[in-house]
Amino acid sequence: MPVPTHQNQSYQKKSPPYKKESLLAFLTIYWLQVAKGESTNGNGPLRLGVNDIHVERERLINVLEIEIEEVNTREGVPAAWCSFKDPGGNRIGLF
Repeated sequence: MPVPTHQNQSYQKKSPPYKKESLLAFLTIYWLQVAKGESTNGNGPLRLGVNDIHVERERLINVLEIEIEEVNTREGVPAAWCSFKDPGGNRIGLF
């Protein structure tokens, strides 16, 4: 894994200081903290990556009985996305 060195700011290949198994365990753990309060202007939705955005959008519409905007795309951008509010009013997006 290339890491910067402080001496010359170049990149050198060094062995990670941990076992591969511990890195894999770390990568499968995540933490999302939600707090009560008003939304702050300028903050975007929590975006979740899905395998097939069209299938997942339809599934959520049927299961949660909510409205979800149409899937957005932009020429030259290799991504698709849509946003919605969950039943609790939280802004969420799929990509």
